[in-house]
Amino acid sequence: MIPNTEHAAHGVQALNVFIVKAERVGDCFCVGERALVGRAMADEYVSRNFAPAAREELGDDLTAMALGDMAADLFHAARGVVTPGALIKYAMIELTKTVSMVPVLCRLGEEGRAELYVNALASVLAYGEMVEISPSEITDHAFGCFEDEVSREAWLRQQES
Repeated sequence: MIPNTEHAAHGVQALNVFIVKAERVGDCFCVGERALVGRAMADEYVSRNFAPAAREELGDDLTAMALGDMAADLFHAARGVVTPGALIKYAMIELTKTVSMVPVLCRLGEEGRAELYVNALASVLAYGEMVEISPSEITDHAFGCFEDEVSREAWLRQQES
């Protein structure tokens, strides 16, 4: 079992990849650009978190698994900043926007953090749609993983008391 702190660290890594890639896009941040940023995030996530044997075993399911896991890790990283439900809701809205606010959000520091998580998840969902994985498939997987991991952590803490 991976500790939730490690899931959060993976989410922060995904967010950092998002920021670097999104800042290079420019002012227009349409669905296509978001999807390309999401693809870069997914490629980096897979290389860091899936061993070659796991990649081979998952085969065609690798992308769906990676996107769902990465979204769950973003939930962990955003914990205390924005809830998973709000993150999903606002990411779906963000998909309809075309202007990149990433540079402004980065300059805001902690005040822009929640919106950066929203934008990162929107890029994950945009990439999913590009490869015919529905947003609900990604978010259902992510939310299920997140809930399981949080409840396991709470149970373990209770056992230690």
